[in-house]
Amino acid sequence: MEKRKTRTKINEVKQITLKLAITPTTGYVSLPNHPHTVGCVDNTIQLDQLIEAYKGPSIYLDFNKSGELIGIEILG
Repeated sequence: MEKRKTRTKINEVKQITLKLAITPTTGYVSLPNHPHTVGCVDNTIQLDQLIEAYKGPSIYLDFNKSGELIGIEILG
């Protein structure tokens, strides 16, 4: 009889925050590693710079100094 290998799966729950600006066409998604401090965004890249044929709302990707994605801004 063959032994079955058991796997331990750890589910970690992380919170994603969605903030709407004063206008209903603007939103910001804070990813779990976003520190929510002034100056935490080191680099912002517009999505259409990454996807040449992108058609849609303006989407900006915010990165920290380590190059980790920490937030997404959506302008409708």
